Amino acid sequence: MATLIPSYDKILNLKVKPEQGELHLLKFLDNNLDSSFEIYFNPYMNGDRPDIVVMKEAYNMLEQKYRKKKFHKIKNWTFEKLWTGYEEYLQKTLELSGKSSYREADKHLWGKSFYEQLEKNLRTNF
Repeated sequence: MATLIPSYDKILNLKVKPEQGELHLLKFLDNNLDSSFEIYFNPYMNGDRPDIVVMKEAYNMLEQKYRKKKFHKIKNWTFEKLWTGYEEYLQKTLELSGKSSYREADKHLWGKSFYEQLEKNLRTNF
């Protein structure tokens, strides 16, 4: 089983209660990932609070933003199907960035996104 941070009991007692779909996804990940994975629920990350972050040794981070409208599409997936989707995501990240490593691709795409958002904010005076 993966390491869940905070623990499931603590998640259930948070001031802002998790959605049912989030709990379902957390249980699914916890039951299907081995102990080399860490699953963070609603962590504070550089000014943002993603719903779920999955990390594995020697891999980059997978951030999962929960969307009520789309959850029904993944609730019956197997771990293999989720992992295949993640590998496809990683490959697309390399293709879009033109980089050879996931970490460099991630930094490149983040920088590009940040630049585009900053340009938009400057045009609209924030």
